[in-house]
Amino acid sequence: MIPAAKLERLLDRFSAIESEMASGASGAAFVKLSREHAELGPVIETARAYRSAQTQLEETEALIADPATDSDMRSMAEQERADLRAQLTTLDHDLKIQLLPRDAADDSSAILEIRAGTGGDEAALFAGDLLGMYQRYCGLQGWKTEILSLSESDLGGFKEAVLEVQGRGVFAKL
Repeated sequence: MIPAAKLERLLDRFSAIESEMASGASGAAFVKLSREHAELGPVIETARAYRSAQTQLEETEALIADPATDSDMRSMAEQERADLRAQLTTLDHDLKIQLLPRDAADDSSAILEIRAGTGGDEAALFAGDLLGMYQRYCGLQGWKTEILSLSESDLGGFKEAVLEVQGRGVFAKL
């Protein structure tokens, strides 16, 4: 689990950035603040969802522990508790990924090479399937792909395919 103090520091920093931007920071400072604001935005959104789910879980557990709660309400609360725990696990994982240190190359483009390897025509068909899957994944991410080199096999697969992938976060995800 992410320490509450770390989440609080992130939320405080985000609020400070928003305050500085609203107070009319000058050109270069505003650009720097805008960049940091954009980088922290998704993390803050996940952190707020995480805190909200924690609060809901605490309220649900209090409802379950209350002896005055009727059995129907308690059973619904127990189901909600299970859902909230699963949601917290997912949000915790997402936050940990988002808080990993950034590499300078994370937003760079990537060259993706797929080679059939040993296995003859079946390997070439599988390489063709991989090419299609990567192209669909890139499309879903909103990335632009360009085929740089393509070497087809006799049965419709590919012996080799080379793609250039451009977009935000390409290198980090691939």
